[in-house]
Amino acid sequence: MKRSHLVGMIAAIGWLLPFTMRAQQSASPDSLYRWHVQHAMELLQVDSLSQAAGHLTEALRLVPSAPGNTLIYRYIAQIQERQGDGPLALQTLATAISREPANEQLLLDRAALNFRLNRNEHAIQDYSAVLGLNDQNTEALFNRAYLYGQKRDYRSARTDYENLLRIDPKNMRAMVGLAMTNDADRRPVEAMEQMDVIVQLFPRDPLPWAIRGGMHQQRHQWEAALADLNQAIELDSDNADYYVSRATLYIAINKRALALQDARKAQSLGADPREMAGLFK
Repeated sequence: MKRSHLVGMIAAIGWLLPFTMRAQQSASPDSLYRWHVQHAMELLQVDSLSQAAGHLTEALRLVPSAPGNTLIYRYIAQIQERQGDGPLALQTLATAISREPANEQLLLDRAALNFRLNRNEHAIQDYSAVLGLNDQNTEALFNRAYLYGQKRDYRSARTDYENLLRIDPKNMRAMVGLAMTNDADRRPVEAMEQMDVIVQLFPRDPLPWAIRGGMHQQRHQWEAALADLNQAIELDSDNADYYVSRATLYIAINKRALALQDARKAQSLGADPREMAGLFK
């Protein structure tokens, strides 16, 4: 969570007014509320997260029904997660959701946090709740599809990707997700045909080339795999993952010198040295 993002979102409350410490004794709860939120913003600018969270919590206590409280709950949760207390952040979001059970953004926030905490079933439940409120929510459809794929529920993943594509037919991430789901679900011909279409639709994006290259490699179609990975690297020469993929291909076709060259390049771009060393064991 970037500090500038956190401060900017709290500032989106929009009706904060300057308030001095001397005036607090006779101030109304609304004025005190605004002062606490403003002071939290100032503290966030110097990374005083605990103090900022304290002021935001006090603002909630002063005016429990203020229209800006949804944002305050969201960012208290983000501060708590940033401080390493994911379970407490979940509790904060649960409190907010209990007050606004039909708030899609709060449910999306909790779903994403559940995912980051490896609570995938809970994340699926939250994304399902979002879709129960709005079956056109593409973020919930995409993320739930991915999570279904992780648990090998390919039928459900396919349904979500297909529903998303009916809403947004040119969503490349959903198209790729559907193709990869079909490939994992032992539908290799359909998956490759879908990847061919994606590459044609997005020829300047390196990701489809890299993914299709990986599919060719799984099928031991070495020349096609190399051509695709070369193209991915040409389009994005600073992506360590593409060099790692090509290094594994070179190892598979017994070109270890070229594999070592790619591994070194990947490491220079941030790849884990232990992972690079492991490729050659």
